[in-house]
Amino acid sequence: MGVRMTATAMLRGAALIGLLSTASPLAAGQLPDAVTKAGVLHLNVNATYPPIEYKDPQTDKLVGLDIDLGEALAKRLGVRIEWTEVAFAQLMPALQTGRTDFILSGLSDLPTRHETMDFIDYLKSGAQFYTLAKSPLQAPEDLCGKKVGTIRSTSFPDEIRKWSAQHCEAQGRPAIEVIGGENTPDVRTQLKQDRIDAAVQGSENIPFMMSQEQGVSSRSAPPSRWFIRASPSRRATRNSATPWPMPCRR
Repeated sequence: MGVRMTATAMLRGAALIGLLSTASPLAAGQLPDAVTKAGVLHLNVNATYPPIEYKDPQTDKLVGLDIDLGEALAKRLGVRIEWTEVAFAQLMPALQTGRTDFILSGLSDLPTRHETMDFIDYLKSGAQFYTLAKSPLQAPEDLCGKKVGTIRSTSFPDEIRKWSAQHCEAQGRPAIEVIGGENTPDVRTQLKQDRIDAAVQGSENIPFMMSQEQGVSSRSAPPSRWFIRASPSRRATRNSATPWPMPCRR
């Protein structure tokens, strides 16, 4: 499958067990007999990650890149997809226990996951710190001693701690306090309510949120113009999408 991971970007892919666990190898485009007879592929998704997978607020239907990709695959294979929404933490257990045929939901292809799953990689991504435009934080090291939120069931918490150990503790600065959230909306809410100082999210998600929430304000939340600080030597503008990469994503 080629290179799986680099220092600043990593591959995300569809994880499969059931489709690859047949008695004999399958040819390209061939499905297990049980799937062919049923005409259905069971697919789990955590629809809280726009624009990759999310619920359209107007129609309440699943939309996004992964949804379009899944439907296109099903059409080519001559089957339909039965989508099931689950929490991110339940994606891998559902695959391992046979409750779903495969996962197409922002899951990173990490070496630690290869013992129990096979991946087909289709998108290179990376994680970034971000905060609100009103934040006084000006450089990455300003995060030392601050509260940084992220989805607790992803690989992000450990990566934040690794970054903190190298750039904070090793330099005599206080460690970042990692605050876990249930999903992407939960973490953004904590940030807008000033319960955390910054957050970590995938690079494909942040520009979408910037485009959707830029300049929006209400009585219950500050103006939600998002930005990403670029580097200690260069201050990003309020609406910058300049990446400040972390080693990997969820």
